[in-house]
Amino acid sequence: GSDTTDHFEATGIKSVCEKLGVKLVDLKRTKDIVYVETRGGKTLKRVKVYKLAYDADVIICVPKLKRHNEAIVTVSLKNMMGIIPDDEKGKFHVLGLHQCIADLNSVFKPDLIVVDATRVMTKSGPGLGTMVQGDMILASGDPVAVDFLSAIQLFKLEGYEEAVSIKTAANVPHIKNAADM
Repeated sequence: GSDTTDHFEATGIKSVCEKLGVKLVDLKRTKDIVYVETRGGKTLKRVKVYKLAYDADVIICVPKLKRHNEAIVTVSLKNMMGIIPDDEKGKFHVLGLHQCIADLNSVFKPDLIVVDATRVMTKSGPGLGTMVQGDMILASGDPVAVDFLSAIQLFKLEGYEEAVSIKTAANVPHIKNAADM
């Protein structure tokens, strides 16, 4: 709900990209949108996405591991909602967030996921959670696997025993739905 371009500047990403000659784009400021058919989507038969993301040769997803009041956890699968316009995000929440996330990921699978779990938001989120040291970076080409492992780590940071963390992570609906698809 906040301005991405402002965050590029506040986090220093803008200056790093300028020094490296990397073009940095706030997708919300692009106008071209395309509709893409999902592959076996259960709730969404097609999804509206930014054309720039659709046309990308490579997608690298770099989520920050955190809790989310509605999605339970935010890792790569939910992070892919960044390639859809805000009005499409509203539709996801109305139709059923977890299955819509899985349906979106039937179309867009990142080539590489690098999860920043150096500091993790636990307990509540995405805005009012408790930040704790995670001291981890997780990486994979498989979003379901990395989200599952990341969720286990998040629940362990919240104090759950390992067996409970595994069971809880396995029952995060959008991770389960994506794995089933």
